Order: sequence, then C-alpha cells, then structure tokens
Amino acid sequence: MSQNPASDPLTRELSIAVMSCDRYSDLWPSFFYFFEKHWPDCPFRVFLCTNHRAFDHGTVHTVPVGDDLSWAHTNKEFMLRIPTPYVLILQEDFFLTRTVRTGEVLDYFRILKELHGVYLRLRADFPPNGQVPGFPTVGRIEPGTPYRVANQASIWNRETFLSLLKDGETAWDMERFGSRRSDALGDGFYTTRRPAFFYPVTGVVKRGKWIRKWVRFCTKEGLVVDLGARPMMTVVQDTASRYGVLVYPVMNHLPARWRVGLIGWVRRRGW
Repeated sequence: MSQNPASDPLTRELSIAVMSCDRYSDLWPSFFYFFEKHWPDCPFRVFLCTNHRAFDHGTVHTVPVGDDLSWAHTNKEFMLRIPTPYVLILQEDFFLTRTVRTGEVLDYFRILKELHGVYLRLRADFPPNGQVPGFPTVGRIEPGTPYRVANQASIWNRETFLSLLKDGETAWDMERFGSRRSDALGDGFYTTRRPAFFYPVTGVVKRGKWIRKWVRFCTKEGLVVDLGARPMMTVVQDTASRYGVLVYPVMNHLPARWRVGLIGWVRRRGW
C-alpha cells in the first residue's frame, strides 16, 4: 500500500470532480458532510460543478459554468476548467456511507497509469470481462461491453472523458452511447474487482424527489433536509423505488448483452 498518501506526488495529477448543477444545490451541504465524514484525509483538490451559484465550504472549489443547456454541455465546460490531467468523478446525490481509504485510491490510480489506461471504475457494480496479467485487483472492460463507461465513482483521463461527451446528451445517453463511442478507443478501460467507494446504488434522489430512507438517514446525522426545496417521495413512489435496490445486484449475474434492456426497463420505471 502507498506510504504517506497525502505527500504522494500523484495527488497533484488527480482532482475530485463533483458533477452537479444549481437545481441540486440543496443537496450540496449534505453531500459534503458525508464526504468529509467518510474521507477526512482526502489529499486531492475538490471541484464542484455549478451553473451560477457559489458554495462557500472549506476547501471546495466552486466552478460556475453558465446555463445548464444539457448534462453533456455542463460537464464539458466543467472538465475544461479542471487543471489536472485526471479526475475522479462523483455525483452530488450519491452520499458516501463508508470510509474511503486514500492509500487504496492512490494504489488504483497508480495501476491505471502503469497500464496506460484512461478509465477505472471504482464501484465494481459489474464484473470485468477480461483479465489483466500482473494486476489481480482490476479487470478489463472489453470494447462492446454494455455500459462500458458509467457516471459512477471512476478515475478518468480528463481528455478522454471530454472526447466522449456529445452536446445535448443526458447522463444516461453518455453511459449508453458514450460506451459505444469508447469502443473506437480500444483498450484502456478497467474496473476494480471490489468497491473502493460505498454509497446507495440508486442515489438519495429519484426523479427529483428524496427517497424517504435517506431523509431519515440525514436527520439522524443532525442534518436539516429542506423539503420545501425538494419534496419527499410518496409512500407508493418510495416502495416502487426499492425494487431498483433489488434488481441492480441481480444484473451482476446476467450476460452483458442483457443488461442494456434491463437497465433501461428499470430506469423507465424510476427505480
């Protein structure tokens, strides 16, 4: 494992990029509360994407990018303003629930660079479909794999991320169609074999509303959840959303070609 992670020179090559927009500004205080609770020794610079709003919070660097024309356009402008060659992307509605080990993140980053890779998924939501000789903790994501790229916790070569964005696309479009665009780049896409980041697989918000469980979770931590800014799901909506928690683990055991249809089916139902 890495020694003295905070002084590792690799920390100057990687930034934390929290993808967001002003419509989700009510989540920022809670997101960073859990970020600091579970990753108190994070040695990387942290950048938060906003449209126009500022967020005065410790060492977080707010990056206003202008009007939210599309998910892809907003994140293109965001990435163009980040000064490091690599980014570790996170989303503002996925609150950390367990400790992040800085040494482990640095070790994974070092592996990605040794492999001359451009993408390393840190969630291990889906198993790899290729071996990497000499690196037993990671696996290859082959060209043609459904959802080869995902907007979950991942380390990206920033220029590669930018090259796969297409103005007008949604986050889901990036995962589906950006995955196919990534095939032209050949190898270089990897995933860890065990998760380095832990958070609710469905996020804390679905279709613009709080999932009820996570309102209780935040309240227990002493956080104030502004339900005037964002309502909570009804009991019926909340019950339906729980099916997603049950379905996603099952996908790990399905052939890769079946996942596209199943994920689309789940998302259309707001799970």
